[in-house]
Amino acid sequence: IIITVIGGVISFYAIHKYNNTILTIIDSVTTAKNIEIELQKQFNNEKVILIEGKSFSTYKQKIHEYSYNYQHIQNRLFNLSLMCKDMTGVYKKIQDFTRLYKDINDEIVSLIVNYSEMNSVNTSQLISRSISNEQKLMQIMEEIISEIESINDNRINLLNKYYIIIGFISFGMLTVFAFMLSIFSSQLLSRFKDNLEKKVKKRTEQLVLLNEKLSAS
Repeated sequence: IIITVIGGVISFYAIHKYNNTILTIIDSVTTAKNIEIELQKQFNNEKVILIEGKSFSTYKQKIHEYSYNYQHIQNRLFNLSLMCKDMTGVYKKIQDFTRLYKDINDEIVSLIVNYSEMNSVNTSQLISRSISNEQKLMQIMEEIISEIESINDNRINLLNKYYIIIGFISFGMLTVFAFMLSIFSSQLLSRFKDNLEKKVKKRTEQLVLLNEKLSAS
C-alpha cells in the first residue's frame, strides 16, 4: 500500500508540475503577443496625432489612448520580466527592450505633448521615424517570443523525458512490490503446508499407536 501511495504521489506531482510549466509558457507567449498588439495601437495613435492632431478633439482623444497604450505595455513588460526571470538571455533582452521603449516613448511624448506646438511639427519626418521605431521594437519583441518558445520547447522535451523516467520508476517499484508480495505469500503458504503436514503426520502416528494398543488388548 505504501509503495502504491508513493507512486501515486510522484505521478500527481509530475502532472501538477507539467501543467504549471505549460501554463507559464502559454502566459508568457500570450503576454508578449499582447505587447505587440498594444505597440501597434500606440504607434497608430501616434500617427493619427501627427496627421490629424490639429483638430483638438482628435488630439485629446488620441493622446488619452496613447497614454493608455503606454501604461498597458509597461505593465505587461513588468509581468513578462517576472515570468521569464529564470531565462537569463530572454530576461536581459526584455530589460533592454523596456529601456529602449521608454527612450522612444519619451522622445515621442516630448514632440506631441503640447497641442499648441502641433502646427510646427514636421509630420512626414516624424511619421517616417515612427514607422522605423515601430519596426525596430516589433522585431525585438518577435525575437523575444521566438527565444521564449525555443527555451520552453526544450523544457517540455526535458520534462517529457523526466516524467517518462518517473513513470518507469513508479511502475518498477510496483512490480518489485508485487514480486516481493508474491514471494512472501508463497513462503507463508509453504510454511502453512509444512505445519499442516506435520500435524497430519503426528495425528496419523497417534492413530496407529491407538490401533496397536487396541489390537494388543
